[in-house]
Amino acid sequence: MNKNKLRIDLIILVLLILVSCSVKEKVVYQFNGIYLTSENGIEYAYYTDKDKIIKIDTIPIITTSDFEKIIKQYVTATNEPELCIQLNEIGTEKLRITTKENIGKRFAIILNDKLLSAPKAYVEIPTGEIIASRIDEKLIDKLIKYFKE
Repeated sequence: MNKNKLRIDLIILVLLILVSCSVKEKVVYQFNGIYLTSENGIEYAYYTDKDKIIKIDTIPIITTSDFEKIIKQYVTATNEPELCIQLNEIGTEKLRITTKENIGKRFAIILNDKLLSAPKAYVEIPTGEIIASRIDEKLIDKLIKYFKE
């Protein structure tokens, strides 16, 4: 009687192992942060123009944990809204070093899986402030709410 129970337990264990190995979990990546562009990177489309594609590294140079705050502000001359990301001390240093070493390269600003902007670094940026303009105001409000939660 004990041998039969042991066999049944063993068969159940083997079946559980086989079933768990055959189930493939779908891994969902969410891009959030500032990424360098790269010829060998993955293709990513702008949220406003799906036909406009850039290639980005898969690892961000600045993550949302480097964000001090994210706010909406308005351009004085045009009253257009823009998204302002103020980095903490670590993020500010990452941005300064990365822009210094990558003059002339584009950076992708991706939040909540949306490629908002890909500005080119013309100079070293020591201030720790990143501004993304030409973004729909409703999206800016949604992103600010998302990152406050």
